[in-house]
Amino acid sequence: MSKEKRVWATSEEGKIEYVSLTPDRLDETVQLLRNYFFTRETVCEAVGLSKIPEAIAECNEVVIDTAKHGVSVVAIDKESGKVIGALMNKIQDKNTSSKQLYEEFIKKAKHPESKEIFNYLITMEDGADPFTPYNADCMMELVFLCVSPDYAQKGIGYMLCKVSLDLANLLSKGENVKTPLDNTPLPLEPKPQIVTVLWTTFKSQRIGRKLNFNHLKTVSYEDLYYNGKSYASNLGNETKFCIFECKKLQ
Repeated sequence: MSKEKRVWATSEEGKIEYVSLTPDRLDETVQLLRNYFFTRETVCEAVGLSKIPEAIAECNEVVIDTAKHGVSVVAIDKESGKVIGALMNKIQDKNTSSKQLYEEFIKKAKHPESKEIFNYLITMEDGADPFTPYNADCMMELVFLCVSPDYAQKGIGYMLCKVSLDLANLLSKGENVKTPLDNTPLPLEPKPQIVTVLWTTFKSQRIGRKLNFNHLKTVSYEDLYYNGKSYASNLGNETKFCIFECKKLQ
């Protein structure tokens, strides 16, 4: 069990450090996602979440709940000491569906835009079974990937995904590298055998190719609707579909 900051990687020039999310970084990380994920991410833009601050605030609960799994990672600018990127990850066993998890948040949410984000997550994972093909009973899901626009085009998103795979691989081999947000130890079990992810932009989909993820499901934004309009009608032409993918751990 990790009690102190665990460094997973450092950029070639030594300016950016990739570490496990620790309690002292949680508020800053939540704010990063609030500022740059929920206001800029493709699906958030498609359903209008980015224009409703109150709806964005409701999503903070999901971010914090995800962080409690102890398997999220952040990128730190060593000079400024600021969190400049984050990948929030969670552990999920075969007997707990995403529908069960997200329906609880849908019941609590007051804004239709935040409800739709969770409905989207349920829709994308519905009918796609990542467990059976790999004879797995537990997965780690890469949920919220965010990089400050001031640090774009530096490969930070790729590195956050790569070190998350490194973390998941150690868990699968029996090394408890989870980092709790309080003084309560997190159990090693269940150990993930696979990692899953929803890639919603062409840029993140490139990361999936580089890291050799395997395809599970593709859905066109033309086929996803909110308030009677397709997601695609609110988006540009850069990304036309989203992909649900999986990777078996070594």
